[in-house]
Amino acid sequence: TGLLAAALVWPRNRVAAALLLLMACAAAGPAGNLLAHAAWRWVGHPGSLSEWRETHHQRVELAGGTPNALYADGRLVAAYPDPFTTIPRAHLLMLLHPNPKRVFALGCLTDGSVGHMAEHPVDEIVTVEEDPQLVEVLPTWYGREFQQSLTNPRLRTVASDPLRVLPREGPWDLVVLRDGNPTTIRHNRTRTLEFFRTCHRHMNDDGVLVIRLEISDVYLGGAAGRLLEVLASTLRQVFPQLVAVPGEEVLLVAGRSRARLSVDPAELERRWARRGISNSSFEPEMLALVVDPSRAATLNRVVGAASAPVNTTSHPRAVLLAAGLLEARSRPSILQLSRSLEGRAPTPLAFGVAILAVGLLAFAGARRPPASATAAVVGLCSMGWWLLLIASWQATLGSVYAEIGALTAAFMGGLAAGSLTASRWSPGAAARLPVVLGIGAALSIAVALGVPMRFPVVVVPGLLVAGGFLTGAAFPGLADLAARGQTRRGAGIAFAADEAGAAAAAFVIGIVALPWAGLTATAAGLAVLELAAIPAVIVAVRNQGRGS
Repeated sequence: TGLLAAALVWPRNRVAAALLLLMACAAAGPAGNLLAHAAWRWVGHPGSLSEWRETHHQRVELAGGTPNALYADGRLVAAYPDPFTTIPRAHLLMLLHPNPKRVFALGCLTDGSVGHMAEHPVDEIVTVEEDPQLVEVLPTWYGREFQQSLTNPRLRTVASDPLRVLPREGPWDLVVLRDGNPTTIRHNRTRTLEFFRTCHRHMNDDGVLVIRLEISDVYLGGAAGRLLEVLASTLRQVFPQLVAVPGEEVLLVAGRSRARLSVDPAELERRWARRGISNSSFEPEMLALVVDPSRAATLNRVVGAASAPVNTTSHPRAVLLAAGLLEARSRPSILQLSRSLEGRAPTPLAFGVAILAVGLLAFAGARRPPASATAAVVGLCSMGWWLLLIASWQATLGSVYAEIGALTAAFMGGLAAGSLTASRWSPGAAARLPVVLGIGAALSIAVALGVPMRFPVVVVPGLLVAGGFLTGAAFPGLADLAARGQTRRGAGIAFAADEAGAAAAAFVIGIVALPWAGLTATAAGLAVLELAAIPAVIVAVRNQGRGS
């Protein structure tokens, strides 16, 4: 606001503009702090806001008190210190492998687990956090005890993308994934079939993979049980051995061919004794309570019978389930949606055939299709491209605020360039619409074939520019079709229909189609819609020519 005010005043009085800018900069810090506390109270988090930071990856907030509560983008990540939960679980993680020498630990820094894991006789524990600024602020926020725990020479902290660190620094004996449920496509990256295969390739023959699920074994009905089944089925596609550990947070333990998997408390106690660890906060007798064999038997029967479809990068089935569980803490709408859709996911072919049938019926039933329908298709496909390409970026490279902003800027830049180019086509802009729609269908087919997933750094920005260009290039032609002698009215109708289509795509594709039908089927559906619109546009252009 201050920058805008300074820009408006600058032509008249540069001194006043400079003073306005200085005042705005001076007020930015206190204003940001006031807004942060106001947002904290509005969301209703317990306790008071002690610290906060806007990083390039997320918004991090710390609730003061004992223990501290750490939130990332409004989601509770960890409590520190929490010796009653953290210490037993940290030692259990290390005991799930008979002799771990090299350990990859994701999501084990925020609750202080890595300090206790490093008490075991390992060669190295590489703890990974994707957000470098979070790694910087945690020692200051948590205090001296946490700082001292990180000085262990066997512990190394890496602030980088875990999908790059794991294959680069393997092989591993133990891989621990405690980064939480796949509530978004970005968080789903470490829960996919492709990532599990990467883990398998970069582990020793006796390697063990441990995954945390933020669900309780006490209730495995509905979306919680389905999420467990989906991830268990996905793991079983890669690892020959799979067992589960019960608790408020279920652990799935997968082993390679020579792994000696065991959740028997007696065996875990023997491993503890062989390592000669002395810890006043943990006694090996606690393992029977942590593992609870009676609960483990029931849980493992469920895991053993799991036969759900697998969770992949292009078909993130786990995301809708995990997001529904997270939202159910406040509003059950997404949970109800996921429950109603789960088990009814169509195959890509059935999804494409259904859209094709709708397009053909719509064309056959209208002698003179309105331009607004074509504009809605353009808007729907435009928003669909943006969603699918951003999803491709998140699924492969992750995302940070700056990257999403730059990618959106690429799309909007293409939109402006397309509109400027098409404005020179008048009066034949409408006649070129079929070509624009045909190229758009080709773009959708490229997305359906997974091209952005293979070369995301180059292809995703390029296709975003191309998608924006096609959207902008279509608008003058749509305005011509809708004009009927009234240019302003036609442009207004075309714009409104375009925005309505974009709104529909944001809801249908972002919330339903992508996690339900998958990226391939959704992109193929967009291609079918564009191809089905081409005959309608040709008929409309001919009718318009006869009328003139």
